[in-house]
Formats: sequence, structure tokens, C-alpha cells
Amino acid sequence: MKRAEIRYGFTLIELMTVIVIIAIASAIIAPAYFRLFSESSFDGSVSRLEAFLATAHRQAVALDEDVQVTYDVSSHSFVMETPLPPPVYDIPQALANDPAAAPTSSPNQNQNQTRGFTMPTDIRVVDMETTGSSSMVNSSNTGNVIRFHGDGTSSSSIILLGDDHNHSAALQIVPASGSVRRTNPISLESAQ
Repeated sequence: MKRAEIRYGFTLIELMTVIVIIAIASAIIAPAYFRLFSESSFDGSVSRLEAFLATAHRQAVALDEDVQVTYDVSSHSFVMETPLPPPVYDIPQALANDPAAAPTSSPNQNQNQTRGFTMPTDIRVVDMETTGSSSMVNSSNTGNVIRFHGDGTSSSSIILLGDDHNHSAALQIVPASGSVRRTNPISLESAQ
């Protein structure tokens, strides 16, 4: 009697079948992964801009001063100009009424503090409307200004953003509250 031979491993046909299945699966999954990655990147950049504008609003309320955010087309960035907070002087109570002990004004008292947010190169500001005046953003435009006021209000603004992968978003700044909302750009176009 012959013993049956036990073979270990896979045949060439079985290996080729597995390789074809893996190739088909990756051909289907790779484009979907790329779309997911590009959409996630776009959403992250829009969220960072939204947080930057919300910070400008919080600064205006905290300082009870106007804070302005300017979009500079040439540098593809937003710049926030915040007044410096008033200096805090620690004067002993015994000297509080003495005019000689009063602090002198600092040289930086009338200057503004600036912070910037540079947009990623693949995301562009398609349009920016501030206080009802549409100003298509293009290379000849030096900038658009959004003002956040110390009482919590702001200028009315809409920023339309887009990229090369057909992603789009709109940030709307509500004038009554100064809050920043992310809205659907299609609903904004139909409302106009």
C-alpha cells in the first residue's frame, strides 16, 4: 500500500487568484481613499480658518475693542490686528494718589498686535463679501476687511472657499452675534 503524499503550500493558480483579488480591491479602494484624504484635508483647513475668525471675535469681546481681520491676496493669508491690552501697573495703595508715582505711558501703547493664518496652497478664497459689497477675490485686490466689535457684533461677511478637487465651503459671519458659521455654499447662492 502506498501512502498518500501530504503536500504543504499553495499552487501557482491559487497564488495568482489571490494576487488578482488584491489588485482589484486596491483599484477600487485607492481612489476612494484619495477622495477621503483630500476632503479631510480641506475640512481641516476650513476648520482652522473658522477657529482663527472665532479667536478674533473672542479677542474683540475680551478687550472691548475693534479687531479687524484682513485677507491679503498676495500672501494668500488672513491677518488679525488686535489692540494691545492696557498695561497693568502694580502700585502700592499708599502711593496710589501720588501723581509722581503714576506710571508713564509705554511706547507700545498705541500699537496693534498681529497674528496671521496662511491658507494652504491648494485651497483658495473664491469670493469674499463684506457688508453687502461683493468683491470677487482676484490678484488685483489688495484685501478685504472683516471687523469684529467689542460689543460682540461684527461686519456681515461671507467667505467662499474651494479647492481643485471640487470641495467647497462657506464661512458666514453673523453680524448680530459675530459668530462664525460654516454653511453650504449652494444654499448661499440660491438665497441671493
